Amino acid sequence: MNELDIVISVLVVVSALIGVFRGFVREVLSVMSWALAAFLAWTYKDVLGPQVLGFIDTPRVQILAAAALIFVVALVLATIISYLIHKLVDAAGLGALDRVLGLGFGVLRGGLIVAALAYVASTMALTKEALWKESTLAAQFQPMGQFLADLVPADIERSIASR
Repeated sequence: MNELDIVISVLVVVSALIGVFRGFVREVLSVMSWALAAFLAWTYKDVLGPQVLGFIDTPRVQILAAAALIFVVALVLATIISYLIHKLVDAAGLGALDRVLGLGFGVLRGGLIVAALAYVASTMALTKEALWKESTLAAQFQPMGQFLADLVPADIERSIASR
């Protein structure tokens, strides 16, 4: 086990612990909240910008400020709703199950993060480095990273590659 294996292990364990402490319901609602906030910000930034933030002279800054405002407001509202739902789960006596499922969610999330990083490492030829080659865990995540990369639509991949 080398330094890279230790970093991978710590990342997965920390993600698992966060999952245990927050619970499955909060973790899933958190992911959904971020996705919803991003979707709403992206969808309505052009509508809100000129209507509400007309005092900002630069159109790009106006749209950026609108997106940030929508994102923050949506995330705050979703966080409040998530907190209330979490309290209902605890009141129903499902706290232990919620935490066990949160552990599984955390391990899965940690694995997906490592897989995504493994894919990025492979695109940068870091997989040829001695640290990578000597790692027992890194190579295990590379196929999953490639699988995740294959799920990314081609137009988004081109957009990322062009930057």
